[in-house]
Amino acid sequence: MASAARAYSYSAAPKRGASIRVVPGKRHDDGISSNVLRMVSLFMIALAIFAIVAFVRIGFASATVTTSIETERLNAQVEQVRSGSAHLEVTESSLSNPTAVKETAVKKFGMSAPYEVDTIKLESDVIAFDEAGNLSLARSLSKTASMYGGQADTSQKNEGLKFFAWSLPYHPCFI
Repeated sequence: MASAARAYSYSAAPKRGASIRVVPGKRHDDGISSNVLRMVSLFMIALAIFAIVAFVRIGFASATVTTSIETERLNAQVEQVRSGSAHLEVTESSLSNPTAVKETAVKKFGMSAPYEVDTIKLESDVIAFDEAGNLSLARSLSKTASMYGGQADTSQKNEGLKFFAWSLPYHPCFI
């Protein structure tokens, strides 16, 4: 068999203390001058400024369109509310008319105007209180009946609730 020869010799150790020296000189020119580099950098800065201005302008235009759309929507709502307000004014006018109220009462509810109208004038307060200071319906009714010459009967009871039967002189409002 054939023996292979070594490509590198490992027995030789590198020399220590090899000196490196710097030779003064000029850098080899790459072909691009510093003026061209300056012009390219100025162009890039101008392009960046132009892009920023364009984005700001687009933002303002977008805000203007959004505001215009919102204004149109609000104007439509205002018109709708004005229309509804006018309709409510007409309805309120017709409902507050006494003649229309009387006609509605007669037609829808079968009501009619009274033949005779009388007024009760209360000279003193008819509100009465019990011993605990609470309002007392029984005493108030008794006081009212006695003021008009009648008597209130508070003796009837039904499961703890009191029912009051009035005995008043004839009066059209008590029929």
